[in-house]
Amino acid sequence: MEVVEGDNQSAPTGSAVDTRPAVRISDDRGQPVAGVEVTFVVTGGGGSVSGAGQTTTSSGIARVGDWTLGSSPGRHTLEARAAVKPSRGFTAQGTAREGGVHHLVFQVQPGDVGVGEEFSMEVALVNAAGNVVPLSGIQIYVGLFLEGSDSPSNLRLAGNRFRDTDNGVAVFRLSVRQKGSYRFRALTDDLPDLGPHGPKPYLSATVSL
Repeated sequence: MEVVEGDNQSAPTGSAVDTRPAVRISDDRGQPVAGVEVTFVVTGGGGSVSGAGQTTTSSGIARVGDWTLGSSPGRHTLEARAAVKPSRGFTAQGTAREGGVHHLVFQVQPGDVGVGEEFSMEVALVNAAGNVVPLSGIQIYVGLFLEGSDSPSNLRLAGNRFRDTDNGVAVFRLSVRQKGSYRFRALTDDLPDLGPHGPKPYLSATVSL
């Protein structure tokens, strides 16, 4: 199996590469082999493919339907696999684009409040330039942590700590039941390309009671 085209490309994160990766399968005499099943698999960087399963043509060529890069800038990899030949890899460089979600920010942070006093927090999805990405329906959730502890103290928190974004912003109205110094972390599981709970390090804000 050999690479025909589609290797060493560059594309904005979250978008499809311009050239669909393709491989050619030949026999021991260098003649193309038709009818061989080839599977294209994303092996790094996130993202997805359409038309992952292809069959070689009379020219011995199989081409993926589309390769869409993940949302994180950097190296992305794809592999073509067939039972009869060693696999072949492709790479693409994902470049940050202003329109995609890059990280979370606290637009409105908690300040010093009293025990049981309700306060508001706003968490926004922003792109690499810091502008709000107006996506709705992305669930954001917050965790409460005592200063110096990595274990959540969510039972001390009153209010709904799970909120969906509206035009890129999730609004929380919460209160804390016990006195102390706390950190809030904002996380999401709805943007898996940014990590299992969103971008790291997790966004945090401090409130003292």
